[in-house]
Amino acid sequence: MRNQQPSQQLLLPMAGVGSSRPGSTRLPQEPAATTPSRKPVPACPPRVPQTAKELNRAILLLGFRSRCDLQPGARDELRALVGSYPLPETAAVWKATLREIRKAQPKP
Repeated sequence: MRNQQPSQQLLLPMAGVGSSRPGSTRLPQEPAATTPSRKPVPACPPRVPQTAKELNRAILLLGFRSRCDLQPGARDELRALVGSYPLPETAAVWKATLREIRKAQPKP
C-alpha cells in the first residue's frame, strides 16, 4: 500500500508553473492578441432602394433578418431590394443606415 491516497496526490502544488516566483501555482496566460479579428461591417447595402415603398419594405425585411432567418420568398425579395442577403449583424447596421436615409428624404 502507498503512503499517500490518490486524492491527496492530486492536491500537491505545481511549483514554478507559469511564473518566475518560487512556489507560484499560476498557470501561463494566453496573450490578448490571439483573438481573431473580424472584418468591418459595411455601413450601406450594395443597392439602396430608390422609392419610399421599396425603402420601407427593405427596412422591415432587414429588421426581421437581424433577428432570424427569412423564408425563401422574403429572402429573394430582400436580395432584390438591397442586392444581398446579409448576416444578422450586417442587417442591423444596414437597417439603421436605411432609416437615416429615409429620415433625410423630403416628405411628398
